[in-house]
Amino acid sequence: MKNRHIVLSLLGGLMLTPIAQAAMGLNQIYQMAAEHDAVLAKAQAQFEADKKVADLAKAPLLPQISAGAGWQKTDSSINTQDQTATSWNVTLNQSLYKRDSWIKLKQADYQVMSAQYAYQNAQQDLIERVVDAYFKVLIAQQDLELAKTKELADKTQWEKATTSATVGLASRTDVLQAKSSYDLSKSDRISAQAQLDTVVEDLAKLTGQKVTDLKKLKLQTQLASFDTHVDKWLGLVETHNFGILQVKNQVAVAQKQVQVEKSQHFWPQVGAQVKYQDSSVDYDQTSLTRPKNIDSNDLSLGLSVTVPIYTGGAVINKIDQARANLRVAQEGLRDTEEQVKLQTRVLVHSIERGQALVKALREAVKSNDAFLEAAEEGYRVGTQSLLEVLTARTGQFKARRDLADALHTLVLNQLKLKAVVGQLTPDVLSEYDALLTE
Repeated sequence: MKNRHIVLSLLGGLMLTPIAQAAMGLNQIYQMAAEHDAVLAKAQAQFEADKKVADLAKAPLLPQISAGAGWQKTDSSINTQDQTATSWNVTLNQSLYKRDSWIKLKQADYQVMSAQYAYQNAQQDLIERVVDAYFKVLIAQQDLELAKTKELADKTQWEKATTSATVGLASRTDVLQAKSSYDLSKSDRISAQAQLDTVVEDLAKLTGQKVTDLKKLKLQTQLASFDTHVDKWLGLVETHNFGILQVKNQVAVAQKQVQVEKSQHFWPQVGAQVKYQDSSVDYDQTSLTRPKNIDSNDLSLGLSVTVPIYTGGAVINKIDQARANLRVAQEGLRDTEEQVKLQTRVLVHSIERGQALVKALREAVKSNDAFLEAAEEGYRVGTQSLLEVLTARTGQFKARRDLADALHTLVLNQLKLKAVVGQLTPDVLSEYDALLTE
């Protein structure tokens, strides 16, 4: 019975103890952002609106059916002419040939494709913003942890120097140096905390709620080899960059608009019409020459051909305007291609240099750890000054912070490069999630 009470007490304690929530990774944060982010929601709504362009372009080519009804009361000075007339009709118009409508139908396809690429670009942009905000939080957390560690070490060093000075084993200069280093470490820790608060709020704006428990990227994490051949990435940019694909379709839209405006110049428009009308006229008084009520049913068929000849120069001016807009779109495409290619080259070179930088900083961390250990030992035996110890500790702190920053920046640049070539997807985030740890 005693053992049973112990087991029940332990179970009760476990039930009352809150369960620690697992740290979140990149993919989880992205899913939260995808459900909350207003920018993506706006882009999705815009895409849904833009898709209707195709249906609107198709409408003029389909039958146009309308119905009408009328009632008219006539009060004449001639009594026999007083009447009440009612009528209703149904009309069907069908365009048989209208060149600009067919061109606009093809133009709408390019507009929808442009809208689709814009939406896909917005999806990738959200992933980029999530990754950027995520790693900013990780870097800020790493800075704060290192700042706290350095502050604690400098405080301990100051306390030791104060105690040593009391018994005559350290000078007043040593105490002042240790106190100065401790005060600077404290200010660094406060600044790091302020920076962390800021980036946490930035991440919360994306996710809709504050998240601070994130999976970490350890300093000793080994990244997989990354292809840094510029020509390969530039080749992918031409066919996969959503920004370039979007602008290319905008150029195609502008080209079609030139054809639309040209179609207004001497191109005939052919249409057919079928109309049924039912009319009824009731006279207030009878007449010898007509009945009191006259009813009629009319069915008419018609074919019309319209040829524009002169519209005050509007057609020519619209053609010139469309051609100018086409040049604007073409120059915009050239500018976009140049910007994206420049971004690609910069990212590839940054990744290449980043890989070398991470390798060098890992060695710098090892050498600074060894230097601090030697400086502390030398200070204990009296061969080195306290200033040398404090300088070594500052170097150790800087080396670790620089390594954390370089490692996170390297991962961020790799993901940005994948975005430039249209390959940044949630599946890619899952691959990088595997590098993170609780």
